[in-house]
Amino acid sequence: MPIFGQVVVGPPGAGKSTYCLGMHMFCQEIGRRAAIINLDFANDTLPYTATIDVRNFLTLQDVMEKHELGPNGGLVFCMEMLRENLQWLVDEIDRICYAAAEADAFTYVIIDCPGQVELFSHQSVVQEILQALQKELDLRLCSVHLIDSFYCSQPATFISATLLVTATMLRLELPHVNVLSKIDLLKQYGDLPFELNFFTDMLNLSPLLRYLDGRIAPTEELEQRERRRYERGDGPAATGTLSGRSLLQEKYKALTAAFCEMVDDYALVSFLPLNIEDAETVGRVLAATDRANGYSYVHALTVGNSSTSSGATATAQQQQQQAQQAQHQKKSELRDYYYQFASDQLESSVMMALEIQEKYGAS
Repeated sequence: MPIFGQVVVGPPGAGKSTYCLGMHMFCQEIGRRAAIINLDFANDTLPYTATIDVRNFLTLQDVMEKHELGPNGGLVFCMEMLRENLQWLVDEIDRICYAAAEADAFTYVIIDCPGQVELFSHQSVVQEILQALQKELDLRLCSVHLIDSFYCSQPATFISATLLVTATMLRLELPHVNVLSKIDLLKQYGDLPFELNFFTDMLNLSPLLRYLDGRIAPTEELEQRERRRYERGDGPAATGTLSGRSLLQEKYKALTAAFCEMVDDYALVSFLPLNIEDAETVGRVLAATDRANGYSYVHALTVGNSSTSSGATATAQQQQQQAQQAQHQKKSELRDYYYQFASDQLESSVMMALEIQEKYGAS
């Protein structure tokens, strides 16, 4: 039986560790035995208890002191050492997933990765580690890339984050689910230039180009600002010439426009909104990851096989199942909700965007 899981990546502050904790709690509530594997050598304040922790293998502090490296170089060195000694990690995962008794074995893993984006966008060490794990242990993984929803309030930064997501997707070569985290904080960031579904659907990034000069402003305010510049005679349209700063801005806009066109042409990037304290949004992300890594399809076959063999179970086993069902009624209700949502999600994508916008969208 293969082991399924998520590889959680993203820049620092995106909420990766909090996501791992919340997703682990959600999996427990729906009756899925999930293990958290910490691959971040630098995180000293984990909010969860890791089933496997690479800091038991090597610590960043020891590497920095021994080899006189900084935090970034030390973390790269740690990942390279893990790649060279990958058998340690293979044995640890095998111990909790395959060698353990059936009642204690984990069937799902959540891998918490470092926030150093160079490991995913420029270097291949993480990619090689994940590929080796998939080959050695028959892991079925997908990447979950978290981006702070705060970037929606800063169009230039959001475009940069989109490029980072694209580069990471291509580097890891895994099925991917991209997530806008902390959407419950969106209203604190002020007005957004567009509705939230503009940033989640990612159908066309070019409208963001008009906001690259400064803070976000409504279209009417932008038009008034341009009109005042024209009346004062200090704009390119009025003078017919470009100052050094204006010329640099024009080149910057042209480069950014080319990036936006590239992302739009390939249509590889879209986002799911997430409030880790909202079980509904967590369930939507889990449903997407289950389709990406194949868990939902294998689970459907398992349920069908167990239903076929249930007629031959003994009376004592039936009584035990009834007792367990009564004891875990809350978990069963949440599990039923999750699977119902997972089956209906494709038909309700529009309603999902409207519900999230109404609940979390900026007023």
